[in-house]
Amino acid sequence: MPRHYTVQAFGDYDSWAVTLQGHQTDWFYYSLAAKKEFLKTRITLGLSTINPFVASVSRSEVVFASSSTSMMTSQYFNRAFKVTLNWKFGDSGKQHSRKGVDNSDLKSSGER
Repeated sequence: MPRHYTVQAFGDYDSWAVTLQGHQTDWFYYSLAAKKEFLKTRITLGLSTINPFVASVSRSEVVFASSSTSMMTSQYFNRAFKVTLNWKFGDSGKQHSRKGVDNSDLKSSGER
């Protein structure tokens, strides 16, 4: 990658799950992000997206009973596009040297 660029990817897969009276189907969730730093890393511009290639994520739950079978399907509409801008003010990230007392005169010759 070129200097001052960052690319990130995230994914979450929940597998098919057995429940007390049936099962739940699997589903997949993912996000992609890119970040660029400007002005000696004081300003950061980020672009990210969540599930950009699908409108919704579905998950079904099937319940079996002695006389019937029930199926409930839930749709999660979580497609998103985000723009972030971070600006660092001041010198809050720098470490400053501190003055202190060494007390080396109090140590005995046998201690380390």
